[in-house]
Amino acid sequence: MQMLAPQVADLDVRWRQAVLSVGQGPASSADPYELEVSSLRAWSLQSDKRGSLQVLGVAGPGAVGKTSMRARLVQAGCTPVLKSTSRPARPGEVEGKDYFFVPDGAIRDHPENYLYTRFLRGRGWYAVAREIWGQALTTGRPLLIEESPLQLRRILAAGGESGLIVYMMPPAPMGETLVQRYVQRNGGVCDTDSSSTLGTRQVEEFLEARDMFLAQEPIIFLVNDALERVVTVLCDIFRIQRDAI
Repeated sequence: MQMLAPQVADLDVRWRQAVLSVGQGPASSADPYELEVSSLRAWSLQSDKRGSLQVLGVAGPGAVGKTSMRARLVQAGCTPVLKSTSRPARPGEVEGKDYFFVPDGAIRDHPENYLYTRFLRGRGWYAVAREIWGQALTTGRPLLIEESPLQLRRILAAGGESGLIVYMMPPAPMGETLVQRYVQRNGGVCDTDSSSTLGTRQVEEFLEARDMFLAQEPIIFLVNDALERVVTVLCDIFRIQRDAI
């Protein structure tokens, strides 16, 4: 199923309205770059939190480039925290590399074994095992985990470590860019699964991030226009040596 031009245009309008809804200071337009600048400025003023970060939480819509950024940050020295999931492995996914694939009841019936749990209708359970989290902390390197903004907030609260949430955005036109990247990633096809990646839920998660930003929680927005630029910004914030890449 291909997305029609009106659908792409509607998606772009939803993203523009979402960014515009931030409506604060320099981030008073629908330009995602202005929101990036505003959030970085706000973060720089929180000087007491710089240099003590232990967790980098990554969020953002599907096809924005989170997987590529994660690979570069792991190469730079971050420790990835793998989630457990009850859903079946997808083609190409590897146990212990992409996820820990567990029986449905492992998460549902034993939440005490996990730092947090999350159930997505039609997809299954997701969680981070307390044992895996503890092992990752022993590396002494920044922990890297991908989730929705609200779940990342829960993870940071449950773990007790200092952290920063990074919400990745596509360049404008945001809806059109996401569709183009999704089609490229999917071999030139925009299939029936695209609603999960390009649908309303993604905009709703951005609004979660917006509310956290307005509440002065530790979150920044970065436009993924060039992977190396984004990686450089994060390495500087977390004081990771770039020559490790």
